Amino acid sequence: MKNTLEDYMNRNYPIIVSLIKDDTDTYYKVSVPDLPGLNIYVDDKKEIESELKEAKKEWFASRIKFNQKIPLPQFNNSKSGRITLRVPKSLHAELEYKAEEEGISLNQFLNYLIERGLEKGNLTNKNVVNEFYYHQNLKFKQENTKSFSLEPEESSADTVSLKE
Repeated sequence: MKNTLEDYMNRNYPIIVSLIKDDTDTYYKVSVPDLPGLNIYVDDKKEIESELKEAKKEWFASRIKFNQKIPLPQFNNSKSGRITLRVPKSLHAELEYKAEEEGISLNQFLNYLIERGLEKGNLTNKNVVNEFYYHQNLKFKQENTKSFSLEPEESSADTVSLKE
């Protein structure tokens, strides 16, 4: 049985909202990663829901009309909040030092850096992605790396603690 326009409209596709500031204007870009090419731009956050609904409806209707494949949502919201990360000892030391300078835990500092990068779009910048792949190809000696484990803290589901 084929899915209908209504079926697709009722699916929960994750979105990415980016605040864009240029020389003269501030606006929002809203994209749906699972639906290629579906991007909208709005001046006010209040417009996001209605504009996105209309854009999705048109996107799905066009795909259905021309018998094109419509991907299902791929977002998995059942993550544990735990990340295991290996970094060189020197980077570990530098991160700890900077966290101490700020008077916060290493875990809080890492969360801050990640959130700041996501907010500014730094983690989606082509140069950053290319740099990431470059560094992934570098070979670090095992003795120069340290293993970390990020686990949810007892006090809050939204925070994670760093455990060695």
